Amino acid sequence: MRNSLFYGEIADKITDYLCKNPDHMMQIDRSISNSHDPGGTIWTVVSEAAYVFDNVEGLAEDEDINLINAVGEYSNEILDHLLVGDVPKPIQMVEMASRSIQTTM
Repeated sequence: MRNSLFYGEIADKITDYLCKNPDHMMQIDRSISNSHDPGGTIWTVVSEAAYVFDNVEGLAEDEDINLINAVGEYSNEILDHLLVGDVPKPIQMVEMASRSIQTTM
């Protein structure tokens, strides 16, 4: 059996992590509204983050990875960026996803 999460499961876990603290929501919304993407919302960030993680995870499909922990670490890194006013770019998300997967192998 393949050690994998579906895209929807990844998006759900990232959403849960980002939205679990209501105090963070205002800062996240402010970060996204100040970004250079005028149509950006928390949902577009989550969608892009899940897409990136799903693709990076697919490259490591034969490895023994604790994906729940990897998504948690990845979500934490995304949250850290958002809380300091930075919306991570896709290439930054690739780096974050790779690092979180490597640390849970």
